[in-house]
Amino acid sequence: MYRSLLSIALWGAMFSMVSEASTLAQTACSNQVGSCAYYGCLSDELACRPQAYLRRFGRSYCSLFEARADEYTEQGQKFMTEVRLCLQLELDAEIGLTCQNVERRSANHHVTCYLESGYCELPRKDQFLLQRTIFKDLASRPALWGAALRISRACLMHATSRSASEASVSPSAGPTTP
Repeated sequence: MYRSLLSIALWGAMFSMVSEASTLAQTACSNQVGSCAYYGCLSDELACRPQAYLRRFGRSYCSLFEARADEYTEQGQKFMTEVRLCLQLELDAEIGLTCQNVERRSANHHVTCYLESGYCELPRKDQFLLQRTIFKDLASRPALWGAALRISRACLMHATSRSASEASVSPSAGPTTP
């Protein structure tokens, strides 16, 4: 019995140390979340090549969107801030993140973050500016191209369902039958 308790205690202590180490590894750049510098920090932390995804796409586009913030509406600027924070928080929470999997994982977060931050409700001007900014790199990044298509499909479904619900409650639409 004593041996079993000692074994359980040792396993618990080892698990705790491993958990703390992986948490520390994932939060080394947490103090930079919200800033474009976060991408460079995470790239350094993961020992990625200078032209890898985090610097080439993450940091460069983050900086570009910041530089062009005045071209967006107030709603668009709020969206950019929210989506940047969402994307960085999602990456920061990832366990087992590597230079090899960061782009694929980030692409999945783009879908969720864009939709939750209100991309579909943005004025068309803001959507166009955003698409124009990133379009040239989408073709060479299949994971992000797929994410862009999923976002577009979700917005189309959102617009279709919104139009249908507006038509069913519109007085000019005439009576509806159950």
